[in-house]
Amino acid sequence: ISCATAPLAVGELVTSSTALDTLAEVRREGAKSQVLLKEILPHVVELAQDSEGTRFLQAKLETANTAERKDVFEALLPKVEVLAGDAAGSAVVQKLLDICTPDQRKAIVEKFRGTV
Repeated sequence: ISCATAPLAVGELVTSSTALDTLAEVRREGAKSQVLLKEILPHVVELAQDSEGTRFLQAKLETANTAERKDVFEALLPKVEVLAGDAAGSAVVQKLLDICTPDQRKAIVEKFRGTV
């Protein structure tokens, strides 16, 4: 069994029991979870579409350092259009827009160019 290092697609099976425990804690504790961003990075898209996961991500992004924010941004950017149309995901996209750099904000806007 190999562990994926890229973010999982929505609905893709998480095979590691450690990953399952971590995701369960985030879903149980939400914004209060002590899980680190780097621990959930492979599952950040999935969490962004989960009601407790989105609370967790918003809280963690608020206090994240520049490198952590960049990692989350890079993981979410390919799916930002889908997330923006999702009830939970749209809150994470808004948080990204609030805290990202001007270049990152431009990259998000470019994803929507011609679709709005």
